[in-house]
Amino acid sequence: MPEDDAAVEAVFALVDEVVRAHGAFLAVGDRLGAEDDLTAARTLVLGALVEEPGSAAEVARRRGLRRQSVRETLGRLEQAGLVERAGRVDGRAERYRPTAAGRAAFVSVRARLGGWAAEVADGSTSADLERAAAVLRRLGDAAAP
Repeated sequence: MPEDDAAVEAVFALVDEVVRAHGAFLAVGDRLGAEDDLTAARTLVLGALVEEPGSAAEVARRRGLRRQSVRETLGRLEQAGLVERAGRVDGRAERYRPTAAGRAAFVSVRARLGGWAAEVADGSTSADLERAAAVLRRLGDAAAP
């Protein structure tokens, strides 16, 4: 098989693995977040706001999610008292930030995820994982519209 064809097949295989792993990662996030009544999706959105408050559109861009999904998740997080409105961005889009309870829940889930990540990373070096992340980032950027 010519190198170009091999690279194409390798991309297909990688995408299949990413999709499979995505499902597994979501299941882990749901399981580890359950103690704090957080799903993987809620933890992802809450984590984005812990990093930097923002609108649904900003969080969606940073996390590669659909704006509508983020909007719905923010509504659930707000009802649970984990995020609050923090004014408008440019007088238009509502901006959100975590509450103290939201930060505490995120720290709690993040600690459990850290233990899981240490187990999963066993046998891999940080350089291996950084290279894998860089390849995925490059392919994701190339695939973005």
